Amino acid sequence: MSISKKARPKPNWAAFTISLAVSLAIVILLFVSLSGWSGASSETLAKAAGSLPTHNHADHTHAAGSPVGILPEGNATAGEHFYFHQGCAGCHGDQGEGGYGPEIARTGLLFGQFLNQVRNPANPSSTRSMTAYTPGELSMAEVKDIYAFLKSLK
Repeated sequence: MSISKKARPKPNWAAFTISLAVSLAIVILLFVSLSGWSGASSETLAKAAGSLPTHNHADHTHAAGSPVGILPEGNATAGEHFYFHQGCAGCHGDQGEGGYGPEIARTGLLFGQFLNQVRNPANPSSTRSMTAYTPGELSMAEVKDIYAFLKSLK
């Protein structure tokens, strides 16, 4: 009695390629949503790409959570001006200690998370909400300055 071997089915490369592409797209969407770039326009991305710092191997101080590797190199003095001028202190306190709004200084919030809260502050679990600041209302440089001001507070 002879045992016959069944032929192995040929792999379906088309299905494999499609599932790989879908998986990659999901990973990219997750990365984009977690890095704070949800809703970024192509113009915003182009401006950000133009402001990317040059890489210095001696200095690896990239802030984890910063969108697309942008370093939060803001000016704390200018940030203090924008913080008060934009009315942030009215809800978050003069020193970012919180009040009507949550504490935003001394929180360990990464720049990408801070940027996401400035651009998309919706908090469905709270009846309090902050105005979303578009790039036209508060530029990336101004957001970096405010972040630097908050980081300078002890």
